[in-house]
Amino acid sequence: MSTNPQQIKNYAKNISIYIPYLDINISKYAVRRVFDRLNLGRINTVVFINNKNSRRAYIYFNSWYTNPTAVNIKKRIIDGDSVTIVTDPNDTLYWKCYLNNRYPKN
Repeated sequence: MSTNPQQIKNYAKNISIYIPYLDINISKYAVRRVFDRLNLGRINTVVFINNKNSRRAYIYFNSWYTNPTAVNIKKRIIDGDSVTIVTDPNDTLYWKCYLNNRYPKN
């Protein structure tokens, strides 16, 4: 079964990002700040799932921007690749980001 371009466009418009590991001390504000710096889109909400010493994050967007960085990241995660997000240009800390294909936002 083939997917037409409009289906791909609609799907891509609503994708969200999954980060499987964040330090337990990372705040939602810090996640928003990193994604805002990258200028990927308008974030609707950030959802954390806490583990013992870490947390997972789901980043839901109201909309994605159409700049080259946002388009490239969106394409890569839709294609099943991970994207490495450097959280601070002056630091070596990074997050591995994937397509959230588990659950939509409640």
